[in-house]
Parts: sequence; structure tokens; C-alpha cells
Amino acid sequence: MASEELQLSQAGLGKRSLILTDDMSHTMINKLITEEYPKMDGVQGWLLHKSSGGQGRRKLLAIPPDVNGYTGRLIRNVSSAGKTLLYVVPLQQDLDLTPLPSDAAEFQTMPKASCQVCKESMPLHILALHVNNCVKSQSTEEEDEVNLCYIVEYCMIYIICPFRLSGFVYNTFAFILRNKNIYIFFFLSEADVLQWLSSQVDTSKNFRICITRNDLVQRGFIQWQRQKKASPVNKLHVTFIGEAGIDTGALSKEFLTEMMHGIETRLFEGSGKKGKSPVYSISDLESSFYRTAGEVFSVSLAQGGPPPCFLRSWCYHFLATGNFDILQLTKDDVDDTEYRSLIEKVSYLTEDIVSCGYTGLVKLDKRDSIIRSIVVYATVRLTPMLQQIRNGMKIYNLLEVIGRHESLCSNLFVPSDENDDTPDADYIMSILEPELSERGSPRHAKENAIINFFQDFLENLETSGLCPIMQWLTGQRHKPCLPSERASFKIHVRFEHQCKDTMPGHYICYPLVSACTNTIIFPVAHMNSYTEFTEFMTTAVTMGRDFSRV
Repeated sequence: MASEELQLSQAGLGKRSLILTDDMSHTMINKLITEEYPKMDGVQGWLLHKSSGGQGRRKLLAIPPDVNGYTGRLIRNVSSAGKTLLYVVPLQQDLDLTPLPSDAAEFQTMPKASCQVCKESMPLHILALHVNNCVKSQSTEEEDEVNLCYIVEYCMIYIICPFRLSGFVYNTFAFILRNKNIYIFFFLSEADVLQWLSSQVDTSKNFRICITRNDLVQRGFIQWQRQKKASPVNKLHVTFIGEAGIDTGALSKEFLTEMMHGIETRLFEGSGKKGKSPVYSISDLESSFYRTAGEVFSVSLAQGGPPPCFLRSWCYHFLATGNFDILQLTKDDVDDTEYRSLIEKVSYLTEDIVSCGYTGLVKLDKRDSIIRSIVVYATVRLTPMLQQIRNGMKIYNLLEVIGRHESLCSNLFVPSDENDDTPDADYIMSILEPELSERGSPRHAKENAIINFFQDFLENLETSGLCPIMQWLTGQRHKPCLPSERASFKIHVRFEHQCKDTMPGHYICYPLVSACTNTIIFPVAHMNSYTEFTEFMTTAVTMGRDFSRV
């Protein structure tokens, strides 16, 4: 019945669409169900049921598990490859059907609307229950006015009061309703998307991560999943244990930078020039690390971190739409070294046979069919990993955004020649703001010499990449994504001329960096030559990653 479905939905137990593969075990399926239905956590035993027909109105029939429990293969068979609706029925206890609060985690990705009486925003099915109990009185005149001025929030769309349009910052992508005339504005650029995502961050709480730098990526996954007092929709706040740095933004960006780099190298494989595809790792899948990676993608885009610009185009298409066109896949889309090697062996099979003296007919169409089968298998088996990433990207409704604006958001996920996020020597030098002494003075000459040393130092390292230098200076490896941030993004350069007076008897000083304020201080007295400059800078960058000064 519709009323029963609404009751289950309000309790966080409504319909879900899950993607299962044949090789999934009962344990994996149980974990997947628990992730989708948190109220199932702790339930001791359950069975799957299905209806034999009648649009779900007939008596439910239990589906007996096999000797290994419910497996992906069994569920595919009994559900007619996903065409039949299945029901999860606990064996020993009744689930709590109390409606969840409107801010429950189960409703984060659902469409929301504001009550016209109390103005509280909540999911639509919760609003249906709420309106009957909201007894705040209003005059008829006020009700008529509300009919012309209300707010509906759905993904990246807002319907707003036309009389307040001038105060609405993001009116380039709003739906505006006035006197039954609807004006539609869509995202016009990546900057609009990023600006909107940043507006979705809930700053009422901090999503706190306390972590050491040792094994940062592995520990980052674990600590990210363990947080209970807040969620990734909140403002990220990072503390590096044992360091004095206070997170005003730089520590969070450095953490997101390290996590993004670690996700790329651990959970993805490929050359990187045309993107990478996920590593087939059941252990990481069972640990929900791919889901956490999707959450990191969303948080990084919304809170100033680097974009996950290392995906293959077919992987991004799956994230945006939930499927991909198998016919568009080629052997170049396979990144797994084992299957790439197998494809190469099959590709050269004809030449090897002929070289052995065989003069009969060799059919190329069979070779192409074999290669095609390998390509399809090597890519389709990665869908559970991509699906778990999609589940993580539901934060801030990012899935809805890229689903509606797939081509516009492509450069945030897929590498291309147009991507310009990697800093080079010219970029770093262009954002320097040195505090120079009076022109013509001896100090001014020394400061200019150090600036020249710094430029030569960057240019000599450019072939190996300047991302570590950029991260050391600012806490992030990438250029700011938003044009507004990029315009104001500067590195302040100061010069220390009196270190020998303030600290008599010392023999060496290293440059000091404040990533929170994007400031570097050069000890002039210890950098009289390019050789000295290179030695001290190399040591400082290599050994000075910690936030040891406030």
C-alpha cells in the first residue's frame, strides 16, 4: 500500500537500488544492506522475500538462501536480473518505524522543501508528515504572500522570492518563480559549480580529523569513517598530532591534497595521461575505502581542495550516469597490467603463428572478438568500485550536479590539455609579493639576488614537478580552482636581515614558511650564493613539512 511505503520511507527503510555482482558473498551483501539501511545494524538474521505478482499486493514468499547464504549470483537469478523487487525481512525482531528527523543521514541526498508555515527545510516525504502537525497560525494575507514567495531546494536548484533576487549571490543558476513566469538559469562554468558546492557546506559543526603524518592515507580512511559527531557535509577541521598548527584552512587543504594523491596512487592505476581506472581490490571494497574516496572527492571540491582530475572518461561517465556504453570501450581503456599483457599477447598472436611456419588461414575477426571480450570483462568488473565511489559522492548532491552537467564538470575529473591546475615556475613567480627594502639600498640588492636564486631554483626543478614546493609554501599542490580565489592567491615573501643579531653564535638558518598565510621568510645572511640557497632550500622543503610554528 502507498501509505505503508510512505511510512517505511519516513523511517529510512524505503526502496533502494543496489548494484550487485555475481562474485559478491553473503557478508558483502549484508554489509551493503547495512550501509543503505543503518537500522539493520545489529539485526540478527534476515531473509529475502519477493511477491509472485499483482504489483506487490500478493503474499510475500521467502527466498531460501543456498549453502553460502545470499550471494550475488543467487540474487540475480531470483530477481530476474534485477527486474523483481525484493524485500528484506528480519527474523527475530521488529524494526523501529519511528520517522527519522529531517536532518538524518539517510535523507542527505533526498529532495527537500521548506514548510510554508515554520520555514523549516526537510525531505518531501517528511514534509508530508510535518504539515499535518505544524499548527503555527498565519493570516490569510500572509498565506497568499507565501504562495508567491517560497523556497524549494533540490540539488543545485533554488526557487526564491523574486523581490530578494538582488541579494541572491548565485542567481546565474536559480529557478525563479514569479506570477507563473519561470526563468531558468543553469550553471555556466566550472566556477559556478564549485561556488555552489561550497555554499552547501554545513558550518554548524566541524568534521574533525586528528591524524599523524605516518601512513596518512590509510589512517585517513580509517579516521574519516570513525567520525560520529559530525559528517563530511560539515566543515572539515584537521589536526596533525604533535604539530602546533591550527587549522584555518591550510591544514585541511594539505590533508585533502595528501588524501587525493594517495587515493590516486593506491585505489587507481594507469598511465595518468588519459586518466586512470580503479584497482580491482576486494579488500578495499569491503573496507568501504572506495566510498570514502567518493566522499573525499566531494569534500575536496566543496572546500578548496584539489579536484580528482585523474579519471578515465568512461569511469567519469559511469559516475555521472550510473552506466557506460560498452561499445565505446577500447583496449586503451584497460589499465590492469595483467589484462593489458593478455591483450598484447592476443594482438601479436597472428604474427607469432605465422613466424612458426603456419601458412593456413588466420581469421582476424576471432582475434578481435577475443580482445573485445577481455576489454569488456576487465572494465565491467570494476563497476562495484565505481558504484561505491558514486555512493560517497552523494554528499552535497554532487551526483545530481554532474549528472545534469556532465560535460561542464568533465574537466574536474578527466585530465585533458585544457587542464591548467599544475603550477610551474612562471606561475609561482607571478604570485610572489615580496616586501622589498628601499630601492638602491644594499638590502634591496641582496633581496633581489635571493628572488633570482628562487626563480633559478624553481626552473631547475620544473622538469621533476613543482607540486611539492607549492604544497610546502601554501599547503596545496594545485592552483586555486575558483577564479575569485585565484585572483587573490598570493605568496608573501619577507627577508630576515638581523638573524645574527637576534641569535648570536648560530651558524645556519633555514627559510620559514607559514602555509596558513602563504608566507615565506628568507634568512638573507645565510644565502650569499646560489649554492647556499639551493642547499638550504632543499633541506627545508624535504625536512620541513610539519606545522611546527604558530
